[in-house]
Amino acid sequence: ANPSAASRDSRVGLSDRLISMVMRVLLGTIRPLTGICFEIVYRLFVKRRRVPPLESPLLGMSAVALADAIRRREVTSEAVVRASIDRMRLVHPIINAVVWERYEAALQDARRVDAMLDSDPDNPEWSREAKPFLGVPATVKEAFGLVGGTQSVGLWLRTSIRSERDAVCVERMKSAGCIPLCLTNVSELCMWWESHNRVNGITGNPYDSRRIAGGSSGGEGANVGAGCAPVGLGSDIGGSIRMPAFFNGVFGHKATAYMIPNAGQYPDAIAEGRYFMLSGPIVSHAEDLLPMVRLMAGPENSARLLIRPCIEFADSGDSIWCSPVEPRIRECIRQAAEHLRADLGLPVQKVQLRKLRLSPHLWSSKMKLSGEERFAVQMGGGVKLNCYLELIKWCLLRSHHTLPAIGLGLFEQFGSENLDRRLAAICDQLKAEMEELLGDDGVLLYPAHPTSAPYHHQPLTLLFNFAYTGIFNVLGLPATSIPMGLDHKGMPIGLQAVANMHNDRYTLLLAELLENKFGGWAPDSLFYVPDFVTKDEEASLLGRVYAAPKPRWTCLSNRRLQNWGGLPHPKGMVSEPLPDWLERLIDRVAGLGLFSGRPNHVLVNEYLSGQGIMPHHDGSLYEPTVATVSLGSHTLLDFYSPVPADSGSEAGSASLASRYIGSAVLQPRSLVLVTGLMYTRYMHGIAERCSDRLVVGGGGGESPSLFNWPQLDGCSVAADADLTLDRGTRVSLTIRRVPKVALGLSKLLMKR
Repeated sequence: ANPSAASRDSRVGLSDRLISMVMRVLLGTIRPLTGICFEIVYRLFVKRRRVPPLESPLLGMSAVALADAIRRREVTSEAVVRASIDRMRLVHPIINAVVWERYEAALQDARRVDAMLDSDPDNPEWSREAKPFLGVPATVKEAFGLVGGTQSVGLWLRTSIRSERDAVCVERMKSAGCIPLCLTNVSELCMWWESHNRVNGITGNPYDSRRIAGGSSGGEGANVGAGCAPVGLGSDIGGSIRMPAFFNGVFGHKATAYMIPNAGQYPDAIAEGRYFMLSGPIVSHAEDLLPMVRLMAGPENSARLLIRPCIEFADSGDSIWCSPVEPRIRECIRQAAEHLRADLGLPVQKVQLRKLRLSPHLWSSKMKLSGEERFAVQMGGGVKLNCYLELIKWCLLRSHHTLPAIGLGLFEQFGSENLDRRLAAICDQLKAEMEELLGDDGVLLYPAHPTSAPYHHQPLTLLFNFAYTGIFNVLGLPATSIPMGLDHKGMPIGLQAVANMHNDRYTLLLAELLENKFGGWAPDSLFYVPDFVTKDEEASLLGRVYAAPKPRWTCLSNRRLQNWGGLPHPKGMVSEPLPDWLERLIDRVAGLGLFSGRPNHVLVNEYLSGQGIMPHHDGSLYEPTVATVSLGSHTLLDFYSPVPADSGSEAGSASLASRYIGSAVLQPRSLVLVTGLMYTRYMHGIAERCSDRLVVGGGGGESPSLFNWPQLDGCSVAADADLTLDRGTRVSLTIRRVPKVALGLSKLLMKR
């Protein structure tokens, strides 16, 4: 051995560790400070806006379910397409996702579908196998060719460009029955993780318009997350499908390298970049992922999407160059792994993959060595743009380019080719390690992003956070973004599932398994989780309720109830300790992160068959969020628009049917959580009847419109769409938070 070489290696290792320590301290100081600055500015000077609740239950259904309903003539394609168009027009001022539309042409396409089904309903051309998305509306990222549509990709030089033909994936979607409605916003040249450009502006998040929708497929993520369409087409070179899906609370999939073509997309990859960049779906329901991937992959690749008998799962960590993974996101991964282990019997192990800490550098080196056209040349429309001059123009407010695009053009000019090749070799080693770890049936659970959606422009201070998704592009591995609920800020969070090459089916299956357990996409304001408690827990809770002493019950004309936690009062609730059995339930509900603080009040209601409650608002004593656990029997929770201010009580009563907007089926052991505008604006109630007839697409009365139909066990749209359920005795545990709490009864009485 050479002593001098060993000494030199030792000094280099020590130097690397010192640099790492300094950067950790530096970044650990800068990130929180910039985060506080953004928080102060946006909280004080920018109003938070959310998209309104879904106006039609059709907007809450999966694409497969909608196609089946259209095929069976339970609803028309025109009605579905019109509902999506109305939704887009309603939310566009809030999220700014649509950059070009073909609404009238889409309605004509829908009418043609309806006419063909009416004239020849049994034609095998309309079958699920031939057209799985028959008559279903879809949206498309503006990077893809759609005949007659724009394809500027946010570049000022391309504002006059119009597509003369459809991209391959658009053709395949149309062949499967999809009806494209519009093109959606992107980041400039699709190379930043916030969808912002000088041509079409900035896209906001449907849960909070002050925050990003992600990029570069941010318009798709926001549109699908807002309930405008059940499926959308995006592309992914560094997480451009999975990050928008994560930020907007929906599902997105990047397929195995080379599986899905990019032809007809701009900018397209021409060299090794084709290994990194793939087209793919963004969907609101996991059951749409596999059929969307199959049709996009084409017959030559879809045969690889076969299921195998078992799946192995793992968990992993983060990089010092990226933001630390937030505790709630780590908890999502832990909960998912525990569910797969305990409930499904799948083996789970936690692994450490140290090379993943180099993810930003590995992605960057692979991109530089890919042989693709330089970004500065793309910005100049084929002529290299002087990015230094453009930066000066940007500072003088004279540039047609965004700062991230200019920065990327500058960044690619720096670096060492030798260093890039060494990093590329490390990336190849990591790929071999991943392939060995995953084997034939393994899946890695990994953060899709370290935080929920940051504020607009905040990604400029979080440059490398995209690497959580980008690393799997350069590794060529399939990855699916899976929503797992909301954080304490009311923003979607989740994880990504990664499998070995050509094992896309595992991550797609995992998305369905986790959706069934944790609820999946949750349109703002109403969230439904079936089987929130087990049958044994249900029996235990019912036993506790009925074991309460008689004085605890209050009898009303239409039900009886128990009040736990205290007496709500405008001057403050006189609190009392909750029993342990309710404290444990509250712990689970609070863990969802949807209340601003710990819930402190539980109202127990007992409804006999035929009993209900008139439409009402819960009032301002409570935080505008309510969680209800149902025990014993099902019921329908109906929602109504508020009574117009200029209407008397008679008019309000007479127009009850016309104000009905839909219902949620509350199954035994389920949890429903109502918040936002669905709580503050809309009235809710339970009709007094002994049975409920459930019909997809109904409109009130005996056939209600159902918000959560796809999530109902045993009530799948694909099966019987006409079902009557008899009501039994139902006990509901309504969990709320009373923000104002009095210190004691004597103090409350003295203040009177």
